Amino acid sequence: MISREEIYNGVFEQLQALQTNSQFVTVDRKLQAFDKVDAALQPALFQLQAGESIKQERSRPPVYTLNLELFIYCYNADPTPGHYPSKILNPLLDLVCGIFEAPPGEQVQTFNIPSVQRIWVEGKIMIAEGVLAKQVVAVVPVIIQAI
Repeated sequence: MISREEIYNGVFEQLQALQTNSQFVTVDRKLQAFDKVDAALQPALFQLQAGESIKQERSRPPVYTLNLELFIYCYNADPTPGHYPSKILNPLLDLVCGIFEAPPGEQVQTFNIPSVQRIWVEGKIMIAEGVLAKQVVAVVPVIIQAI
């Protein structure tokens, strides 16, 4: 049997390190609407549990697939020509996606969380680049497989 809270908290601890390293001002497990997060509290990163499925086979332990969505908010207040919202967002996306890559010499990322077999980014990353407004939002899908 897995411990969902241990898994979700283990991932969140990795995300909190991005705040400690001054990449994000806000890192939280409680999603807030982007218009409720002041520009001074951005870049912001939120972890949202987005569902799960369980595959049960006879004589085998169940395989859990847990889905997370990571919301990235950043504020583009610079009106300078040539300063595009993507210049703010792309390094943040690289950073967030990068922590889910397998460590050197390993095949998969697990963050050493008990029962986790693999954690990875998969699927379409939704992006609202903030071209017509100053708010930039991205949603990164993360999959966790645990036994």
